[in-house]
Amino acid sequence: MKHEVKVRLFLPRELKALEKEKVVILKEGEERQVEFEVSNFAALKESSYVVLASIEYEDKLHYSSIVTGLVKIKEEREFFPSYKYLIPLIFLLIIISIYYKIRKKIAEEEKQLKKSISLLI
Repeated sequence: MKHEVKVRLFLPRELKALEKEKVVILKEGEERQVEFEVSNFAALKESSYVVLASIEYEDKLHYSSIVTGLVKIKEEREFFPSYKYLIPLIFLLIIISIYYKIRKKIAEEEKQLKKSISLLI
């Protein structure tokens, strides 16, 4: 026997969801996970909000249940927290590159000088 189950999401004003209701068809004894995408509308960072979901279906009688959940608002962390380290790093790499190019040029000039001295002797 199949049941048409309605799942409704109740959020505080600080949170929002594109879908607030979903309908799921379940076979007898079947379990399914229902997910809602919730986004921050005006919630405070590092705070928690209680959300409610009602689940209901009819099978000669009306069945309903309410479940609670908790949404924690966390600050999104970036891979590079800021560019304050990136600029000195680029500057350092440029200096190292220039140093090795100058060192290579000096080594080539010394080699040429030794060659010219050996030709004179």
